[in-house]
Amino acid sequence: MMIQAVRPARKHLALLAALVGMMVAQPLVGHRSVAGGVYFLPRGVHTVSEVAYHSFMVAFLGFAVAVILRDLFAKSVISGDDVIGAICGYLLLGLVWANLYTLTTCSFPAPSP
Repeated sequence: MMIQAVRPARKHLALLAALVGMMVAQPLVGHRSVAGGVYFLPRGVHTVSEVAYHSFMVAFLGFAVAVILRDLFAKSVISGDDVIGAICGYLLLGLVWANLYTLTTCSFPAPSP
């Protein structure tokens, strides 16, 4: 029996490359952890950049969790690899929640006293 590789469409590869590029470039341009909190972007643009970054992270990690769960629920017999995959999916879901929390904090900051 021969297993055929699945070839993703070019538009999906381009979208994935754009998302990964944005996730890699955003912290280098204006994230708080870079250069001891010095921003390279103005404050308004920095907020938009941070919201875009966390939105893309939620979408990307949420997609990964959905793929893991879809594969897990399609199986009739569960193996050890499936249990490890479920644990990884649970941890990724925690990262989705953390990015959603940060996204909410960026979008609706607490009033200063």
